[in-house]
Amino acid sequence: MKNKKKWIIPLFIVAVVFLLMLTFRYGNDYYWHLKAGEYMVKNHIVLKTDVFSWYLPAFHPVWISHEWLFEIFLYLSTILFGKYAAVTITFSFVATLFFILYFTNREGFRKNIYFTILWLMAGAVLSMNTLPRPFLISNIFLAITLFLLYDLRKNENSNKIYFLPFVAMLWANFHGGSSNLSYILVFIFYFCGLFDFEFGKISSRMLHKTQSKKYLMVFILIIFAICINPHGVSMLLYPYQNMHNAFMLETIGEWQPTNFNNSASLMYIFLLVIFLIPLLKGRKKISFVDCMVVLMFVFLGFKSIRFWPLSYIALTYVVFTYVTKQKEQKVLLDYTLMISAYIIIASSCFLFHLPKQELIDEKFIQLLKAEQPQRLYNFYDYGGYLIYRDIPVFMDGRADLYSKYNYHDYYNLSLLRGPYESILSKYDFDYFLLDKGYPLAYYLSTHDDYELLLEKENIVLYKKK
Repeated sequence: MKNKKKWIIPLFIVAVVFLLMLTFRYGNDYYWHLKAGEYMVKNHIVLKTDVFSWYLPAFHPVWISHEWLFEIFLYLSTILFGKYAAVTITFSFVATLFFILYFTNREGFRKNIYFTILWLMAGAVLSMNTLPRPFLISNIFLAITLFLLYDLRKNENSNKIYFLPFVAMLWANFHGGSSNLSYILVFIFYFCGLFDFEFGKISSRMLHKTQSKKYLMVFILIIFAICINPHGVSMLLYPYQNMHNAFMLETIGEWQPTNFNNSASLMYIFLLVIFLIPLLKGRKKISFVDCMVVLMFVFLGFKSIRFWPLSYIALTYVVFTYVTKQKEQKVLLDYTLMISAYIIIASSCFLFHLPKQELIDEKFIQLLKAEQPQRLYNFYDYGGYLIYRDIPVFMDGRADLYSKYNYHDYYNLSLLRGPYESILSKYDFDYFLLDKGYPLAYYLSTHDDYELLLEKENIVLYKKK
């Protein structure tokens, strides 16, 4: 029984990863990330200004390409793995994350097989719609960061914490938009270690001077490490600029707050409920630092759905400390084995049928290349693929770059809000590529100044006469 327990959870994790890969899709951002990586490799530069839009270059905008190293990695992966590159790196990153969570918490994972299976399944559901994007590696960096921070708290003589500045430096270059979490978390661990108290179920233990010094030193080193990137000190401020852009937060789906009226949000609420059960049910005192870590990530999770996976990772490092040990039943282990094997075999069959790489039908691409528009209006979700196909765009997934220039106008025009007639005159678009379900598409279809060139499925292409 004991030996079975050691390998049944890793096998179940493999099954969970395979299950998640059934939700794999490329997404619109994948394409401009790939093209940016190709551009940087072929031109031997790190992009700091836009080269893909027909509208932005006149303003010489500064582009904080905080994901530049991931984009280069993505492009080099396509050279190595071809059309399987996106699937390969996505599978590798997701599997790496779950195994880091397991191996750095394996005693906790083995304490209660019932809870562990429930927790892993909750994480799988919460992480569905798996995309080959930089946040995958941010998840890994966060898991490593939390492991190193908790390791020092448990063992004052541990020096593993000194790997953290190196992790932060990589984080700032692979996905700098989230790298501020590294020094924020170090500060939380340092701050919580200054107090020694008990208040109800919450308990705080003052750190040894050696531990406090290590946390403080690593905090300073991380600040310097994050600045080691092509954009320098700007990376320290960049994450906060996005989080204070109210219009962008309001209009982009992944930045939306957790909505109790949305059925998808119920899974996050369910995660919080099953997280609270071991903490409230058990007799063990709840650590003050655990409370602060949980409050921080739950706040982020409620603030934006894009933080749900990060919240899950942080809660994983807390919850298994409080899970009570139970004696496993052999029948549960046997069922877990059978279900895991079935999921892996069934998922492997489906994974041979990869999603289509083409986001837009090839007829639209060929027609646009033949027509050679000078001032193309394009739907937000199509921008990344147009960049990938070397067609200059008006808008794409880099909303942080466009927000100072044309993002407001794009949004108002697409929904025919505000002075949309004057916006049309301002940009003088010669072609329009958009989803026919949008109000702008209806407007174009009812005005004789615009000619429908092509319509297929939900996409339409109009030309100004």
